[in-house]
Amino acid sequence: MVKRFHMKDAAPRITPMHASLHLHEAQEGEGMADQKEYQELIGSLNHAAVYFRPDIANAVSNLARYL
Repeated sequence: MVKRFHMKDAAPRITPMHASLHLHEAQEGEGMADQKEYQELIGSLNHAAVYFRPDIANAVSNLARYL
């Protein structure tokens, strides 16, 4: 998954997502992520959360709201 989504240089973190991180839908004029790639990434992370990494389930759920 790291190789597939080009995250080889990502820094590891103790907690999957900072509790005070404020997420919002993209506004007009902001850069948009590729929708299909985002869906694939969230799906892959969800699979990992269900089978291997229950500690990231909350963060994945928060990110999935923006599918």
